[in-house]
Amino acid sequence: MFVWIDAVPIAPDWAHWTLVGAVGSGEPGEIRVGGQYNPFVGKNLFGVGSDGGPTGDWTNLDGDPRGAPTAVVVKDWVCLEWLHDGANDETKFWWDATEHPSLATTATSHGGNQGADYVMPQFESAWVGWWLYQGNPNPDHYDVWIDEVAIDGVRIGCIL
Repeated sequence: MFVWIDAVPIAPDWAHWTLVGAVGSGEPGEIRVGGQYNPFVGKNLFGVGSDGGPTGDWTNLDGDPRGAPTAVVVKDWVCLEWLHDGANDETKFWWDATEHPSLATTATSHGGNQGADYVMPQFESAWVGWWLYQGNPNPDHYDVWIDEVAIDGVRIGCIL
């Protein structure tokens, strides 16, 4: 999908938001794609994670390029792609056609509870939009435009 965001939250520390969520049968919890303000690097970073289920509530934040993560782009269009592969219990993430390996997960390599497998549900529904998790955010409003949403069983790719 293509997304244009006018601003991302910078307060409180660790303010987070979601653009896509998916749920299904077999495993509880929601699989999410969004972002979070990281006060240690002073930037909003894209992230993938889960809300609930055996691995708990967690978000892996983008670390690419390695050691110097790129902040979420505001006031410009970006193309986001993600893979939630239920058969292999893995995720992958691309931003403007470039893969971000720091956001890849497997059943045993994820940001959640150690010792618990990150198992994908049998997806039954997904939502696309803007969900902000904290009250009284800074800034106090957000304009988010989402265009050309496509869901497929194989990677489609971005044409920029």
